Amino acid sequence: KVEVTGANAEAYGVYAGGNINNLTNEGLISVFANATGGYASAYGVEANSIGNFTNSGDMVVTANATGGNAEAYGVKASNNIDSFTNSGKIEVSATGDSSASAYGVYAVNSFTGLFENNGTIQVSATATGDAKGYGVYAGQDIAGDFVNRGNSIKVEVTGANAEAYGVYAGGTINNLTNEGLISVFANATSGDAISAGVNALQSIGDFRNSGIIAVSANATGGEADAVGVLAGWPDETSP
Repeated sequence: KVEVTGANAEAYGVYAGGNINNLTNEGLISVFANATGGYASAYGVEANSIGNFTNSGDMVVTANATGGNAEAYGVKASNNIDSFTNSGKIEVSATGDSSASAYGVYAVNSFTGLFENNGTIQVSATATGDAKGYGVYAGQDIAGDFVNRGNSIKVEVTGANAEAYGVYAGGTINNLTNEGLISVFANATSGDAISAGVNALQSIGDFRNSGIIAVSANATGGEADAVGVLAGWPDETSP
């Protein structure tokens, strides 16, 4: 359990400047960063690359920024994530005055192996300014098999402009199977709202859905767009 409070605040549950080969969490990882006048960043697990990650416990990651930007990551890799299995709970929330961004599982580059969710990934971002939230984010590709059988991948975002995504890839998604629930909601208080259950900016290969994908967007004073599954979207969706 890690709790940090300061003008600017950064908090890490597990941190590696290099790579993590194998990591298993069967207990609780709790991280809270509270900024009283600047930015707040909170990370459950952060590394350059992650080989095999297994979570059957609870991960709770929270960032709160009064007067600044808030960022929160359940699991973050600055390069790739190979194998990822979740049968527990990953709960991530970011609240900021200026902006807020929250990510359940984040790879700057790609997911290269099997991604399997048999649990819950819950993400929320709230800001007076702009807010973004992603259940699962790959800057490039989801190159292996992505399977969601869990209770849910749930994302809720509220901000002046709001963007919410259940599963997002900046490139391609190879194979995606949803047998569970993907729930996404974007609420814009003064601008535009964008919401997508699954979004690959280039293409989606094999897609199978026997579960539920529930997507909604609400915009006060702007445009609201909501889509269940989409291959391709304008560049402004990149975080």
